[in-house]
Amino acid sequence: MRKEFLIIALVIFILIFAGIFLHKGESDNVSIVALNAPPTLGLNLIGQLEVVIQNNESHMVDINLDVKNAFVDDDGRGISTSRMMISGIPGESQDLYDHDAISGKVTLSPGENRILVLIGYEATGTYDVEVKLYQNEQVIDEKVTSIRVLPPKLSVELEYTEKRSDDMLIYMIDGYILNEGPGRAEDVDATIIISDLQSGEILSSESYQYYVGGNTKTSLRDWRDLPAAIIELSNTGVSDESYRPLKSVVKGKTGEAYLVTVEVNWNNQNISSELIIPDSNDLAEESS
Repeated sequence: MRKEFLIIALVIFILIFAGIFLHKGESDNVSIVALNAPPTLGLNLIGQLEVVIQNNESHMVDINLDVKNAFVDDDGRGISTSRMMISGIPGESQDLYDHDAISGKVTLSPGENRILVLIGYEATGTYDVEVKLYQNEQVIDEKVTSIRVLPPKLSVELEYTEKRSDDMLIYMIDGYILNEGPGRAEDVDATIIISDLQSGEILSSESYQYYVGGNTKTSLRDWRDLPAAIIELSNTGVSDESYRPLKSVVKGKTGEAYLVTVEVNWNNQNISSELIIPDSNDLAEESS
């Protein structure tokens, strides 16, 4: 009797263990239909990757979604996908920051589900974004798409306007940092230098920092009602006119000429632009 009891208990244990094992290995009929992402993205911008998942079951299904290279730091290293937002589930937005799962648990409705994943890159290059679906600790589907990250493309533009009076000529100089690329540039260093054209002596040198968005034109003006720099020419070379708080100001005598240089540095981009004040036409008018 005791022997029969042990045999029955062993059979029951084997059946329970087999049931648990078989259940753990089961996976629902779920697959990734498409990865929709922009082929290119600007540096330091946030974009979206749309993951289209088909749930062929008639019931709600829980899966874990893992995205590799959704975020890349300025050293080109991928950041944990737990630091992202996943949205797209009707009426819900899931913050995955504190989840202990591989990256985050997502509940799928029967049919097609569209999940939006935030993506962003602090280094240029081409990145393979890999998406994996997990269930019962097993990969049930995966797909890869490539995103090319483009840098800013900076240039400098200088211009001026004149303001004349009986004994004074004021040149109001404006400058712009142009970005023809989609990438965003932060902490762009710009230096405005005014020097004597003949001797080369630097009379004023002021440095500033700017934020330059993608495909934009950023003014070098630091003050709303003032230009980026001022050169004042008069018979005496001095006046009581104050242009504060503007610092890039030079006062000279009529007939003198000056060189305005703007130097812009950001990462490996070093560009500059020059402007002669007064230009040759103005000098000809003054001498006539």
